[in-house]
Amino acid sequence: MKTSESISKIAPALLTAQKAMSGTNGHAALEEIIKHNLNTDGTLKPKDQWRAPDVSLVDHSIYVDMVRFLLGYKEPVTGTIKPGFLDQFPQGSIFGVEKMLFNEKAGENGRASTLDLIVQLPDESIKVYDWKFMGF
Repeated sequence: MKTSESISKIAPALLTAQKAMSGTNGHAALEEIIKHNLNTDGTLKPKDQWRAPDVSLVDHSIYVDMVRFLLGYKEPVTGTIKPGFLDQFPQGSIFGVEKMLFNEKAGENGRASTLDLIVQLPDESIKVYDWKFMGF
């Protein structure tokens, strides 16, 4: 087999692995940003205390987009405040990040999935989010 043929057969697998790692790192970065802004009881800190932690899991420009998406930002030209994803949740909402979901009927190995973000609102309704990285 020629080297170019070997590379052409391996390249798709490497690209798939690279995408998987990017997704894993992206999930971890979002998790760190959210957790950094939670109180010990899982509720959000007051907005004036929200901060972006130092995270080097993803490219800096992607990280900036993630912070702006989650925490919001101030438009540099107009000074307009753009709310972030976390702004939609009322005070008292409880956040769970990267929580495993189990199927009790399946026994010891009954892990069904991992929830990227689960939020219990004060009215006890639940919101579940599954991050996708197409837009970052």
